[in-house]
Amino acid sequence: MAETVTMTMEQFQALIAQMNQSAVEGFKEAAKIIVRGDPEEAEKKEALKIRKKESREQLLMRIAEADAAAMARVKSCTHTRPEDGKYTTGGQPNNDGKVRILCQRCLAVWTITPSPENLRALLAGDLSLQGIKPPENIEPQVVVA
Repeated sequence: MAETVTMTMEQFQALIAQMNQSAVEGFKEAAKIIVRGDPEEAEKKEALKIRKKESREQLLMRIAEADAAAMARVKSCTHTRPEDGKYTTGGQPNNDGKVRILCQRCLAVWTITPSPENLRALLAGDLSLQGIKPPENIEPQVVVA
């Protein structure tokens, strides 16, 4: 059974005004929290920002250490097998007309541009890059493993 409430138009308007006022105050409080931010949330964000920065710095340090270790590995490598002195290199031609030579011991990579005759011989399979002497006048690229 439904109950009926009777009120005058002035009472109804006062009720609506009071409800609107409550809603406005609630929105104002919510806006203050959003603008100010929750102090705990701000602390969490700051801590996260610090952890990310430290993590980034640690990552950069590890990358620098790995690069230094790879460069030391390349500098100390003779690119030959100790048993027989044969070169431990191999390579293949690329589509751009250049050849990449790789040392299988230290992972150094040299990129060279062969003569057109040598490139044709490489592509035809008449010339091999297995055991080729690495170029001395070109600085190798270092592969971090």
